[in-house]
Amino acid sequence: MVPVIPGAYGFEWVGYQGHVIPIVIAVGILAFIEKRLHKIVPEMFDLFVTPLVSVFVTVLVTLVAVGPIFVWAENAILGLIQALLTLPFGIGSFIVGLFYAPTVVTGIHQMYTAIDLGQLAQYGVTYWLPIASAANIAQGGACLAVAFKTRDAKIKGLALPSALSAFMGITEPAIFGVNLRFFKPFLAGCAGGAAGALCVCPHEPRRFRYGRYRHLRYPAVPGPACSVPRDVRRCGRCSLCPVLPAV
Repeated sequence: MVPVIPGAYGFEWVGYQGHVIPIVIAVGILAFIEKRLHKIVPEMFDLFVTPLVSVFVTVLVTLVAVGPIFVWAENAILGLIQALLTLPFGIGSFIVGLFYAPTVVTGIHQMYTAIDLGQLAQYGVTYWLPIASAANIAQGGACLAVAFKTRDAKIKGLALPSALSAFMGITEPAIFGVNLRFFKPFLAGCAGGAAGALCVCPHEPRRFRYGRYRHLRYPAVPGPACSVPRDVRRCGRCSLCPVLPAV
């Protein structure tokens, strides 16, 4: 324990190689300090003073405050997510699949990368990515249903490539261009995502690396005691994700 305020506050020497959020915060602090120093320090001293002061202050702030606080926060977030995903009867997976698409609309989904990387660092696998894939695929299925049902050539021309894009992991064209426009397909996609996540939950889906949330990733998501018949059944259940909202 390194004392900062004797008897009141100190921090432990820990490695941050398994954490994401503290490093992101530290880089943001470093960029902020460096930009301000470029405006203050005379040009003749800028090359030497700015990097030295920026790195020194960032390291000091990270070790004393940012690191301990956000390591605790990151571990707490991962613990809550892990507790959510391990709720009995697939309730946690159902909740994630249901509300994943609305978080895409609000932009909150950008933080999920930190969750995936944090799980990979702490557990060696990510449980979030396969479940989130169900929600993406479901929105693609809903968009594909619009393409098949509409008689408007312009909407059909927009919906077909948007559905294909969603199956590849990019859902924004399908959600913003088609599903939210008619709203019912968006709700159907949310329901399909919840049902799809619930279907894959018994197989304990997990991945050993980070990647796009897409349909073609499912064959690379091993379940417990993998075997060919079990993998075939699992992929069959995963294929229900686009079918359910389309129906």
